[in-house]
Amino acid sequence: MKMGILTEILDRTKEKAGVAYYTEYLIHHLLKLKGDNTVCLIHYKKDNNPIYQKTEEIRVPSPSLPTPFREIFSTFLRLSTVLKREKIDLLHIPSPTLLDSLPCFLSGFKKVLTVHDLFLFTPQYKIKSPYPHFKWWLSQRLRAPLYFLIRNKVDRFIAVSENTKKDLIKYLRIPEDKIKVIHLAPNKRFKLVDAEIPDFIGSPFILTHLISSKLLEVFYKLKKKGIRNKLVIFGGIPKIDKDRVVKLIKDFNLEKEVILTGYLPQEEIVRLYNTADLFVRMVGYEGFGLPPLEAMSCGCPVVASNVASLPEVVGKAGILINPNNLEEWVEKIYYILTHEDFRQNIIKKGLEQAKKFSWEKTAQETIKTYKEALDQ
Repeated sequence: MKMGILTEILDRTKEKAGVAYYTEYLIHHLLKLKGDNTVCLIHYKKDNNPIYQKTEEIRVPSPSLPTPFREIFSTFLRLSTVLKREKIDLLHIPSPTLLDSLPCFLSGFKKVLTVHDLFLFTPQYKIKSPYPHFKWWLSQRLRAPLYFLIRNKVDRFIAVSENTKKDLIKYLRIPEDKIKVIHLAPNKRFKLVDAEIPDFIGSPFILTHLISSKLLEVFYKLKKKGIRNKLVIFGGIPKIDKDRVVKLIKDFNLEKEVILTGYLPQEEIVRLYNTADLFVRMVGYEGFGLPPLEAMSCGCPVVASNVASLPEVVGKAGILINPNNLEEWVEKIYYILTHEDFRQNIIKKGLEQAKKFSWEKTAQETIKTYKEALDQ
């Protein structure tokens, strides 16, 4: 079997996160299991990512055009010819973005598509103002009809959670036997390590990857109850959202209590997980929820919303709360911070829960899915 994996997401994502991490981790572990199979990485432009040195690289001839015209031109006029010439049996599309999904319209090979979430179909989804996020707004507007156009052209769908599988069946009417649930996993570097609280924080802290007005309100009430912890938010925030967050922080008079780190290397994130008193994931929807799993792997207790895939990922190893019940968030977080025995018990359960997920298992199940697509 000669398998191709579309890796454009790695080339155009400077800060590796989400789907880019999934693609890179999956490739690394597929290469360990390939056996008699060949794994080819397919993309349109030269990139210095060392992953292309580890296996066969197929670069599709691409004109000097701006995105998205370059991808559209290369996909419909050159990709099919290249895949036929290279005798690719199956193409895996790990990123179902607007442009990456275009190869689903081609023929001559089997297609596997990974779907990370169907948030844009859910009641929680709201289209933001097209300015200044016009590209984002346009891509979201076009993705919904695109899913309906390609749903019968894909041989197998990989859903990253049971919740995403349910959404595929509910919103796109995908037959259940065409969907394989394959969970993600934390990288092995997310583990217990000896570490000290970074100097730029300097005191006990609560860690989160996402911020909202609700979470800031919960944190404000926790400070009123006397907690000493700061709130540390890692990861990038779009400028317009950052301006809104900064204003909220100022309105709550929390300028000295909330720290926005921006993007951090994984080594530093591991350090934060290992030194935080707890990790908070307050969201209204989650396709999988890798950060809570990373936190548990590092011995950081997790408090998360009881929605979508989070109960599936966190299980009974964390505290799950209705995202709209702010008083319960305040109560449960305060209890954890003031009862060390209870916190240690959650840490122990979290470490056991995290062991259920591994990239070796993810790669093995993905290979099986490839074979099922070829055999159908």
